[in-house]
Amino acid sequence: MSVEFAKSLRKRMTQWEVRLWGRLRKNNLGVRFHRQEPVGKYIVDFICRQAWLIIEVDGEHHNYINNDLIRDEYLVSLGFKVMRFTNLQIQYDLNEVQNSIFTMLQCRLMQNIKPASRKNYFN
Repeated sequence: MSVEFAKSLRKRMTQWEVRLWGRLRKNNLGVRFHRQEPVGKYIVDFICRQAWLIIEVDGEHHNYINNDLIRDEYLVSLGFKVMRFTNLQIQYDLNEVQNSIFTMLQCRLMQNIKPASRKNYFN
């Protein structure tokens, strides 16, 4: 995916992506996240390169369909852990979503994996 398309997506984030981004970007979790980042042929909602962690926000009518399975398998094959949250989880339980992300970050960071750089996965 092109960087230009990713930039356009940053301007059109959903209200739930904006709410989660508000929590992720404040660096309260001790790491840096990027939003709408190209990873291979996909654009992920949020990525923490330091922990090789991707966060996806799925709409209310989103079904975990075959395309998501293929996408997740590809991202996992690169070494990423993918976490998915629904709009409803973000709307009604944002603190728990943040806690889940923090727990996963701690787990990933304890593995002492080398931080990802764009050249590792950007095509």
